[in-house]
Amino acid sequence: MLRFSLAMETSMTTFYGTATSVIAPKTKQVTVPRIMMDALGADPVIVPLPGCPYFRLYSRANLDGLVQGLAHETPYQARYLSRIAIPVKLDTQRRITVPQQFFNAFGSGTKRIVFVSAMSHVQLWPEDLWIKNTSYNLSATVISLLNEVLA
Repeated sequence: MLRFSLAMETSMTTFYGTATSVIAPKTKQVTVPRIMMDALGADPVIVPLPGCPYFRLYSRANLDGLVQGLAHETPYQARYLSRIAIPVKLDTQRRITVPQQFFNAFGSGTKRIVFVSAMSHVQLWPEDLWIKNTSYNLSATVISLLNEVLA
């Protein structure tokens, strides 16, 4: 299995927030949350990494930075990442068309997508998998550390 180093330059866009969007049954489009839309820019790219329980949505600039970083140390990973990337377009109503690969991976019955910020990219989760994978409680230690860092 290929492993990707996701070290990002400080000049790259950072994403924040979590939101859910309904997939339109006929068009297979979802509305991108406003908080993420500006950071994505006009040419976002979806990356479906094999074995990952979600797809990644990058701004073109962030993905280009990642590919360039990989090209120097592991060019085969950079080529692979470039090959599997799926360019998508934001329309005037902030919608993107969910690629068929998403439905192939997670089932054609997927009706809702959860957009989850992950610093350099946005994770696109089928809602049922998101609920299943986040149904845990943060330990007191993690909460204490977060409170200390955010204070």
